[in-house]
Amino acid sequence: MSESWFYFILLGISLAAPIGPVSLEMLKKGLVLGFCGALVVGLGGLSADFVFMSVIYAGAATLFTHPLLQGGMMITGAAMLLFLGFQSFSKPVSSSLAERSKADVTCLKSYFIGFGIAILNPLNLMFWFGIYGSTLTNLSQNHTTAVVLIDSFYILLGVLLWNLLIASLVHGLRTSINDRTIYRINIAAGVLLLFFGVTFCYQAVDFFYLKSGWFG
Repeated sequence: MSESWFYFILLGISLAAPIGPVSLEMLKKGLVLGFCGALVVGLGGLSADFVFMSVIYAGAATLFTHPLLQGGMMITGAAMLLFLGFQSFSKPVSSSLAERSKADVTCLKSYFIGFGIAILNPLNLMFWFGIYGSTLTNLSQNHTTAVVLIDSFYILLGVLLWNLLIASLVHGLRTSINDRTIYRINIAAGVLLLFFGVTFCYQAVDFFYLKSGWFG
């Protein structure tokens, strides 16, 4: 018997819920652009999730498990997160600076930042290829293609619902706190982004030196 639609929506929420680089960037952009800014970052991440799902469904998962591509994604992802983290210190956000910041922080730019963070995140990669990959295998053995596609849609719907919740919370937070609190939140988000960036750097070193043996 197939699991209910609610199960797959919860699965999507569980994939999106852990606090990570995309959530932190939603917070940062939401402080400047409000609901729209936070949501488009989440939509960028959702687009990357769709790419992962499509690759897995098409049976081309080996493309993302190639050592050269994995290593390149780790390095590029680390560089992006470190850059975004340092930006939090060089351009701290406050409500008095928000209007001027909007000229530099557009929704389109925010979308591609969200997509880039998600598509280059090795943790995201492991989540989708591990959890969704195994779910797809089980579904494909017992259900038609139509059922598999519908259940996959519910997973993405769960991710979208979580993004809408985060965007709404950030928007409400932005309109109800003072400049000093906004500044502290932005700095804290920057510290965590730097932490993820350093973590990705460590993973890249571990991958190249301890696993692949290419350089040692």
